[in-house]
Amino acid sequence: MSNTVEQLFSESIVIDFETTSIDFREAEVIQYAGDNVIAILEQAALNGYDNAVDYQFYKPDEPVTPKISSVTCITNRMLEGMPRFKDEQK
Repeated sequence: MSNTVEQLFSESIVIDFETTSIDFREAEVIQYAGDNVIAILEQAALNGYDNAVDYQFYKPDEPVTPKISSVTCITNRMLEGMPRFKDEQK
């Protein structure tokens, strides 16, 4: 990897949110993942892609609908006992 590309990646962050809706006015975060691109690539090389990114689940106020579960593969059972995203941001 060239120095320029490595520098660009080392300064880049990947952020991924899964939510309960595509409507931002009603959507609640149910999963967040994010890290530096280089850290993700290094973890993927060492542990495989599935273990490359740290992520956190959050329990929404309302249950996740079957439609959202089918898109995100996140179920209400997976969110039991998790903190609420809005509480974590205070």
